[in-house]
Amino acid sequence: HASGMVPAIERELREAVLRREGRRAAFDLVVHDHAARRLRAFAKVGTRFSWSVEALAGGVFGDASAFEASVVPYAHFEPLAMEGVVPWFEGGIGLAYTSLRNYGLGSQVEFCDNAGLGIRFDAGGRQWSLGYRFRHLSHAGLFDDRNDGFNAHFLTLTVQ
Repeated sequence: HASGMVPAIERELREAVLRREGRRAAFDLVVHDHAARRLRAFAKVGTRFSWSVEALAGGVFGDASAFEASVVPYAHFEPLAMEGVVPWFEGGIGLAYTSLRNYGLGSQVEFCDNAGLGIRFDAGGRQWSLGYRFRHLSHAGLFDDRNDGFNAHFLTLTVQ
């Protein structure tokens, strides 16, 4: 695009289609041209992909007591930056061990599926991240006929 040739060619093509095909074809081309411009803008901003492995050990206390441990590899994706605010998306599938009883899990060994989204921003000389994560525990019917699964929702706050 440095020479400006591609936009000129797109403009000439659009005008030729208008003369020969009528409005419908021109509309389709304009929509395509708009999407192409958005893709070019997205590519200019760039993307960031990273991965990590999260190990977790925790307890449940109250009416029932339980222990949980999991190891989940995550893919983390940040599509674009807007005025210092960076949206991010993440997902991962790993393994978990839980001693939870009476939840219909059917096994103490479970798959741990996770998906999350949030924003990262700078404030007060620190980097902050605020997010939401959905987690599903299930053994996919591999260990027992009973496999009700267990869903959890998390709000996350990270300060670096």
